[in-house]
Amino acid sequence: MNLKSLKSKAAVLVAAAVVTGGLGAKALAQGQRRPEGERRERQPGNQEQRRNQDGGRDGGQGGGREGGGRGGFGRMGGGFMEGMMGSAVTSRQLEKYTTILGLTKDQQQTVKMLHEGYSEQAREVGEKAREEMRKLGEEMRDSEDREGLMEKMQKSMREVRETRRKQDESFANDVKAVLTPEQAEKWPAVERMQRREASMRRGFISGERVDLFALVNDNSLSAEAQKSAAPILSEYEVELDRELIKRNQWQEKQFSKMNELRREGDFEAIQKLVEEGRELDVKVRDVNRKYAKQIEGALPEGEKERFQTAFKRASFPDVYLQTQSDEAIEVALKLKDLTPEQREQVQALQASHVKALNPLNEKLAAAVEEAEMNFNVGQMGRGGFGRDEDSPAGKLRREKRDLDRTTMESLRKVLTAEQAEKLPRREERGGGGQRRRENVNEEN
Repeated sequence: MNLKSLKSKAAVLVAAAVVTGGLGAKALAQGQRRPEGERRERQPGNQEQRRNQDGGRDGGQGGGREGGGRGGFGRMGGGFMEGMMGSAVTSRQLEKYTTILGLTKDQQQTVKMLHEGYSEQAREVGEKAREEMRKLGEEMRDSEDREGLMEKMQKSMREVRETRRKQDESFANDVKAVLTPEQAEKWPAVERMQRREASMRRGFISGERVDLFALVNDNSLSAEAQKSAAPILSEYEVELDRELIKRNQWQEKQFSKMNELRREGDFEAIQKLVEEGRELDVKVRDVNRKYAKQIEGALPEGEKERFQTAFKRASFPDVYLQTQSDEAIEVALKLKDLTPEQREQVQALQASHVKALNPLNEKLAAAVEEAEMNFNVGQMGRGGFGRDEDSPAGKLRREKRDLDRTTMESLRKVLTAEQAEKLPRREERGGGGQRRRENVNEEN
């Protein structure tokens, strides 16, 4: 591929990403598989965040989880599109209205009825928009007129956004109509909560998508720890909201800019936009890091490390994946027929594995961040974002795979053939991009 065609391809890909709100780096660097032996686990502190942001089954939202969907143009849009097309206010968020506003039981019932009608309207709009996006995506894979189809896609998304904006505004006005003056004064806190949960997943760089509210509430911290974090979260909420508003407004403005840049093939202008967007992403990420440090410092002894680990995992979920050997060791230690000598050997293997793995993960997280911060549109098509095997991050990933493989070999040597058969096998890709795991049997 010559430089001109590479730049043209890269410009279209990055333009699509910027237009749809800044896909995660891994979503743009399509074509890669998850390294052997690594699996996506439910990260502590991220479950509520995923439920609220991805929507689950609430309000008709689809699973806009980072990493889902097909490669290339088929998966563009990610969280941004789902955020526009699903119900902006989920039933779980509605429950938070009661806490934030202090709703009475009668008010709760009224707001619930309003939400049911709102959700049905949003569901209909979302289903129609998703179907249209699906059809345009299929056409785009087979058509030479990608520019024309991109324009149609953008026009459709603009129409959906405007429809959704009106629906959201109408629902908010209906809810505010049932509030007392004292409750109405608390409404900005509701807006900050919804903005945070609806738009955090537009994040482009590692650590930008972390919601510290979800991390504190979902990390099984003690009541004392949550109480210590509460005043810090109040300050975090306000400062984060300012940066999210700036970032979100910038992203949305690119809808009107990208068509012109793609038509002109202005590679340098697109790169400039990438850098402008990255500056705003960094500000959101840095707010997360600033307040995570403050929360960590306020926690009782014994809970600091747990929170610190959860924050790292939420910031770099693909780095801190549970490996096959991690899970296999956990399963092995639960085997009922494990002898005392075997248990001692497995525990020693676990300790040595963790000792070797931790510094590798730290180096990999640093390498991933460096790749994100130095990304250039011209890297598209050459395994950008640190995913190529010869990059620093690529070499560290390979080193992790080697460590995982040798640890599995050592574990099997400790166990009998019958015991080894009970270990989880390497995960493989299943249909639709989902993963299946063979021979996982933890009930022994």
